[in-house]
Amino acid sequence: MSQSSEEVYIPERFEKAVTLHLLKNKLADGKNINPPLILGIDGLPGTGKTFQCRKVIEKLDFHGVSIAGSELESKEAGEPAMLIEERYIDANFTLDRRAAKGAAIIMDDLDVFIGDWGSGTQYTVNRQFIFGALMALADNPYMVGGQKTRRIPIIITGNDFTKLYEPLTRPGRFERFTWIPGKEEIIAVASSILNFADKGIVRRLVLALIDLYQKNDSKVIPISFFSHLKTMLIDDIIWDYYQNNPVLDDRANDKFKVHFNNFFETANLQEELLNKASLLSQRTTFDVHFRGNAR
Repeated sequence: MSQSSEEVYIPERFEKAVTLHLLKNKLADGKNINPPLILGIDGLPGTGKTFQCRKVIEKLDFHGVSIAGSELESKEAGEPAMLIEERYIDANFTLDRRAAKGAAIIMDDLDVFIGDWGSGTQYTVNRQFIFGALMALADNPYMVGGQKTRRIPIIITGNDFTKLYEPLTRPGRFERFTWIPGKEEIIAVASSILNFADKGIVRRLVLALIDLYQKNDSKVIPISFFSHLKTMLIDDIIWDYYQNNPVLDDRANDKFKVHFNNFFETANLQEELLNKASLLSQRTTFDVHFRGNAR
């Protein structure tokens, strides 16, 4: 997948799963085919599930309507279920205004807030209403809240969908895609995030981190690690700029852009990346892993 210097690489496997879900539901609207309305993407935290969904939705010129898991908590019975229906109808208004080529609803961390986590789970009326609302949408996406609607695909992200109510996740209503990025996919994403650094350095950095995480019984390094790493570098650049330019006048933005570009064009970032990655990983052995990795 090609990208400009500012774009983050979306692995083809992930892009294909999301794109197919959106297109199947768009093409099925009013037709005699009936794909699952809900795509569930689960996997370890920090692997970019929600972020990548939003990027794919943008690429297709679809309008994304977000529902955070935290919004589904309420003291009022039935309110979270009504919220889901309202967002679904709002997405339809977008299509009526022809403001986008399609629309999709993204729900974050659903399993965290309404999943069955054993003795700590609160089995509330709202929890049942939410499952009921989602199943009703999946069974009949063309009539919601007494209004005729068009089919709006739903994407749910989470960490463990075995915690969800099983009738919701049955085939026909729910299609599951487990996202565990492979080594080369992590390298490609990290290279696009750290696009100012030499690709060979980034590759060695990623391989060393993967080895380190595996040796410490972690399944996969979070993609968010590299975004955090970039943020740490940029923080240093901003601080360095401010130390030399404490007056933030009207020209500050333009002057900072020059300072920012000069830093990435002239600095030798290998040691800086290594130092920041060592600090961020909080592993004293990381430096050895990186320097010894010649792959």
